[in-house]
Amino acid sequence: MGRKDDHIFVDYPRIERLFLHYFDIHFLQNKGRVVETKAFQEEMRLATRLAVASADRVLVPAASYFESSFCRQTIDEFGDLIRLGVIMLVGSSLNLDEFIREHQDEQFYRKGSKQYIRYRSDVNLDLLPAYQHRQSGATQDIVECWVSRVNSEELQRLLRDAAGKPVPHLDRRLESVPRELGGLAFVPDHVFEILGLSDTAFIERARITGVINEAYFDSYTRELGAGVIFDLSHLASDFKVPSYGRNLSYLKMIRFLMSADRLKTVAECNPEILIALGNDQAWRQALQTSVVRVQSQQPLQSKRNLKNPKISSSPTSITKPTHSVLCIAAATSELAAVRRRFDNDFGKGQIIALVDDMSDFAVSYLDSTTSTRWSLATLAFQGQVEISSRLGKLIHSLNPTLILMVGMCMGMPTRNYPLGTVIVPNEVISFDHRRLTVDGDRTRPHGERVTGGLYMLARLINADDLNYKVVTDKGLASASTKIENPDANLVKFIHENFPDVAAFDMEGGGFYRASDGVECLWIKAVADSGEPQAHTCAGQDEKHVVQDDVTGNAVDFAIRLIRQFIECKGYPF
Repeated sequence: MGRKDDHIFVDYPRIERLFLHYFDIHFLQNKGRVVETKAFQEEMRLATRLAVASADRVLVPAASYFESSFCRQTIDEFGDLIRLGVIMLVGSSLNLDEFIREHQDEQFYRKGSKQYIRYRSDVNLDLLPAYQHRQSGATQDIVECWVSRVNSEELQRLLRDAAGKPVPHLDRRLESVPRELGGLAFVPDHVFEILGLSDTAFIERARITGVINEAYFDSYTRELGAGVIFDLSHLASDFKVPSYGRNLSYLKMIRFLMSADRLKTVAECNPEILIALGNDQAWRQALQTSVVRVQSQQPLQSKRNLKNPKISSSPTSITKPTHSVLCIAAATSELAAVRRRFDNDFGKGQIIALVDDMSDFAVSYLDSTTSTRWSLATLAFQGQVEISSRLGKLIHSLNPTLILMVGMCMGMPTRNYPLGTVIVPNEVISFDHRRLTVDGDRTRPHGERVTGGLYMLARLINADDLNYKVVTDKGLASASTKIENPDANLVKFIHENFPDVAAFDMEGGGFYRASDGVECLWIKAVADSGEPQAHTCAGQDEKHVVQDDVTGNAVDFAIRLIRQFIECKGYPF
């Protein structure tokens, strides 16, 4: 920021790196014949032009450039900008010569396939974009993702849902895919062959393609630290494209250009003009409202008003950034306790519709002390599957920068935690993966560390200032199972094999898997140790009082944590 003509001049930065995912041929195949329409191709072209104007570097997989005619036609329009490296191809080969040679191998693509033919056509290296060598290959990342989804049975569920019925020998067939591929590329067509999916299995094939594409895109954006273009219409995907940088909202930038009467200019101007437009101060200001982080880096959103923006170099003022917090409370008693505390601390909440057809709602609050928008949402049912499905929709609707799950949990019986003890786990272990065999019920747990920025801050909050105990260095066990017996086999199994587990709940595993990289934290307080529910009215009333009190501890800690997180200063040196 500097001073210009006695006004405050703000240098809003470009996006560092944008990764263009929508040129991938397998992504396009799932779109069907709509890719041939004028509207589809115009959105692809305009999105690319917005990327060039808004980002320092636009990155495209080399495979997309060689395999997709849409990609080559769109990219080649940029002429000199290609040679200057504004747009770059990315691949795991050492250079473009090696990339082409490796993809010409008959052991990589089937002889006679479209890809095989494309890589054997004449290539003029003088006309190709610059090339960036990445350190790792996408294939290994896809394999790891595939194995993980098979082991967790997530992929099996996706295909069963698509087929509408059980698929014979599904486990064995899915597990064999990486091995049977051998040296072949891990692409949908090769996988379809191994699984025996016919051309008529449209939905099943689309689900397989989505899983592979998501892992493929994640491999690139993770290593490159790149963002993506989202809020697309014709080019929208059926999964959330992974991102590890600042993302550009296509829809918001289109609205900005329309209000500034510049949409036609951007669509038709010479490529060099795009750079000039992207350097304009009003464009940069509009860019800040159209950009959001979706992954683990701390995101910031701006509250700037662009009601009637105009492209000009006039100075502007700085406004305070704000965060958007999504808070999920699953059970009815949890929701009631959280809502009462929010009403008390933030003022009466406002019920808002999350979708145009009024089929989903949340309660919106504003914490005026930190200019933080809170959205309180709940679940129709409890369990891992419910939270996974629900959270994905909420993220899409609300685009939160922070996500919390707040409520109550079961404390592991041998821990003897006092009621109301707040648990913030450093890892979560899911126990939904089971096999019923002739030798009995076998549990195959899978877990991961869940230590993001919110967790690290939670460990630093001084518990001496609180009237309840806080545990931050233990694990969480999670399964879609209601435990009402402290001596249940699952409880014994957890005690014997996972001694660091402090608590158990029905949504934690699904919550962390579905958060999709947004900074998130599970915060719940101990309400029981797995004892049976009371069967008398008096006993149930007493239980509700306990549940209300312990949830109050969890929401108290959540509010303290978020306020501290937002008010926290940067490194002072």
